[in-house]
Amino acid sequence: MTSTDTGMTLVTGTTGFLENFVVQALADPSHEVWALVRSGTEMPPPMVVSMVCGDLFDRTVLHRAMAGAHTVVHLAGLIQTAEWHCAERMNGQ
Repeated sequence: MTSTDTGMTLVTGTTGFLENFVVQALADPSHEVWALVRSGTEMPPPMVVSMVCGDLFDRTVLHRAMAGAHTVVHLAGLIQTAEWHCAERMNGQ
């Protein structure tokens, strides 16, 4: 079964507390959940079918992760940083 046969959703930030509940709510046999995770982070929840490792700010990684996605749920975010422009890029763009 390919991502075009189902409703594939890409979720960013899948290793957080709230994100686990979102992934659980999305996961079912007819719906694939993919994750975009930073290299070296915790593994995403077991309901995640596929994982793309990379930086959210890297357009090549982002395009690869979004290929075939019907929906993107962007949950990754920065809440504490000394560099406001990084938080703005992550949370607002």
